[in-house]
Amino acid sequence: MKNYIIQDREAGNEIESFSTIQEAQKTLLQYEQTDKREGNYTPGFYEIKTATFSNLKSFYIEFLNKKKGYSKDVAYFETYDKAISWGREFLENFNSDMIKISL
Repeated sequence: MKNYIIQDREAGNEIESFSTIQEAQKTLLQYEQTDKREGNYTPGFYEIKTATFSNLKSFYIEFLNKKKGYSKDVAYFETYDKAISWGREFLENFNSDMIKISL
């Protein structure tokens, strides 16, 4: 699971997520260097946040889609409850363990 998020400080839009703080710090420095090189650097524009349950972006279920010739497909949901409801309604062998969390 990704534990650290780089986001813009003003709006809190997630840019990228990482497993370690070191990866996040290295990438944040790369973003700032690129911004400086391109002439649009703003000090403090980016910030690193610890991922929490409340800032997770979505829940998803990967499944084989019969309508697409049993190719792999993904359905995204805003809440765990919506994922449960959809899975029970549309997947024959649904199990709640099929629900994954996306940052």
